[in-house]
Amino acid sequence: MPLVSISNDQRRPIAKANFVATVHHGIPTNLHTPIYNPRGGYVAFLGRISPEKRPDRAIRIARTLGIPLKIAAKVDKVDEAYFREKIAPLLSDPGVEFIGEINERSKTQFLGEARYGGVSPVVVHLQRRSRPRFKLHLPRRLRLL
Repeated sequence: MPLVSISNDQRRPIAKANFVATVHHGIPTNLHTPIYNPRGGYVAFLGRISPEKRPDRAIRIARTLGIPLKIAAKVDKVDEAYFREKIAPLLSDPGVEFIGEINERSKTQFLGEARYGGVSPVVVHLQRRSRPRFKLHLPRRLRLL
């Protein structure tokens, strides 16, 4: 059966499958412009709250490292119990701010103001694995510098 992945990383667990293409996120490269002097001082978690996205790990890692974390994420109906039981209790301590779902215009500001280690924006991307895996997502313009 022909398959289409959304990233090359998604192919790894089933590398011998019949992948015919990779369709990336489809976000126009000029949609989000970088902010070269970010003021936020936080790490950004952008996406949705679900067990496979592991916001609990992002919270634990940020707290362990003493880095403020802002979470801009939607909570789908199917994941409301997970959010209420597993994530909401982790939000009561300082250092983590749950913003909720944000629109595309707000994403530029949210990601652009994120800062850690002198790089902007920094996004922690965690997948359900035995060990956390980090990816640094930078706007295309920053990758070319």
